[in-house]
Amino acid sequence: MLTSPPTHKRELRDLGLFLLLFGALAAETFLLPQTASLRPWVEGEKMPLVGALLDEAEEEAPIVPDAEGMPHRPPALAQALEGVEHLDVFFEALEQLEAGGRENPVRVLHFGDSTIAADGIPGVVRRRLQQRFGDRGPGFVPVRVDTQWVYRPGLLREASGDWESWNLTQGRAPHRRYGLAGMPARSTGDGRIRVAFRGPDDEVQVMNSYTLALQLQPAGGRVRFGPVGGLQQSFSTRSSTVKDAFLEVHVPEGAQGFQIEAVGDGPVGIYGLSLEKDQPGLTWETLGVAGSSIGSMKRQDIGHLRDAVSSRSPSLVVYQTGGNALGYDSFLLGDGSIYMQSYLGILARLRSGAPDAACLVIGPLDQGLRRRGQVLSHPEVSRMIEVQRRAADEAGCAFWDAREVMGGEGGFSRWMQHEPTLTWTDLMHLSREGSALMGERMADSLLHAFRQWSSAEASIDPSAAQ
Repeated sequence: MLTSPPTHKRELRDLGLFLLLFGALAAETFLLPQTASLRPWVEGEKMPLVGALLDEAEEEAPIVPDAEGMPHRPPALAQALEGVEHLDVFFEALEQLEAGGRENPVRVLHFGDSTIAADGIPGVVRRRLQQRFGDRGPGFVPVRVDTQWVYRPGLLREASGDWESWNLTQGRAPHRRYGLAGMPARSTGDGRIRVAFRGPDDEVQVMNSYTLALQLQPAGGRVRFGPVGGLQQSFSTRSSTVKDAFLEVHVPEGAQGFQIEAVGDGPVGIYGLSLEKDQPGLTWETLGVAGSSIGSMKRQDIGHLRDAVSSRSPSLVVYQTGGNALGYDSFLLGDGSIYMQSYLGILARLRSGAPDAACLVIGPLDQGLRRRGQVLSHPEVSRMIEVQRRAADEAGCAFWDAREVMGGEGGFSRWMQHEPTLTWTDLMHLSREGSALMGERMADSLLHAFRQWSSAEASIDPSAAQ
């Protein structure tokens, strides 16, 4: 019979004593709260030693099949829209565009926070939908911005003179009026701004229709405006009360830019400018400000926001925020019903200017928290998603769970570890590549839902399929 040498027996005995001592010390850290930071394992981590041994044996997690009709885009999972019946108005408008029976543009107003403020996600959705249904142009944009809060690739601005601007997150705009884009500008003296838009080919695009959104006020000054190189108009912003004006300029031959000039005889307030082409198509208008939330949206004068939304005649209103509110007392208290009521109030404000438009709520992305060298999902994100899902259902809006596109729990960590990384190291935001991937998935979901809706409509009306 073979026997272990004495040396090997001593090694086994010493290892056993070490494991017993290690286990006793480890157990003590779970009994004494003051030693919590020394615990060898916390919930969410693999078991020490055992976890290390199992790592080599683990196989890759099976890939969740994509929903029917959506392309495979790992690591982003396909996620269907919920409450698609609430998008009938939007889908009807798209169907009319595709059939060539609609001349009026289909406009989408996409409100949100830093998730969309740089146009990464909506920019991809805009490109995809405009490729299919027609390119009407960029739509509404602020004319002078601080790029810490808002950034729009392709938009060219050239400014001179005395200008100041505010943003919806920091507040303090005069008369609680921030315009659609949440970043109004004002000139208190001589000032000029030129705005143009550069396309994917780096060429400045020709636009035909411009709408200038202005603030009228008792001390208002005169403003000159018109296409660059074309006829300029003059308008006085002086009024007995503070109110808004929307000045339309049509340039049949087209122009490569628009010029706004404050002549210096009083303040001139500008909310923004819309740029469109004379052709059937769609605009997907990015109206996000970094750091904004439902608290920020409450800063908007109710009547002003209603008129601003109404001026665009949208077919769809999209609201995407929530990540900045994870620490709100109104959200953390109880079941979140206090926050939900405030959220419903913001949806009502946004929709008051377009009561017949469709509505889509987009839930927050996954966010990370660093714990003992690991990146875990923020524990309150799931709760926020459920609150917003309930609010969307009560308000009659469709809902899209963006976090599920990242794989749900642990999504931020998985996207962070992807090569190339799809996130920022701030554990809150997506990288440019991550935003583009999320935008592709959003477009996939919208087009998939539209195909299903069209098929259902055709089965109801057989003549529609002929």
